[in-house]
Amino acid sequence: LLSQESAEPVERAIAIDAGVAGDAAIARRIPGIYSAIEALEDVDVSVRSGVVRLTGSVLDPETRA
Repeated sequence: LLSQESAEPVERAIAIDAGVAGDAAIARRIPGIYSAIEALEDVDVSVRSGVVRLTGSVLDPETRA
């Protein structure tokens, strides 16, 4: 894991417009966040009407939410 000092700043909120364009923005943003977390590399993201669905597997059962 990266220390907080060496990690790049992370935007805490995803500001998007509603609708299909908003869903696409969310679907692009989340994998970018998860790619920085090794345990979440194999998690797939789908978004519909602002609802995010995560599928896939995690490396460590403790990582699973």
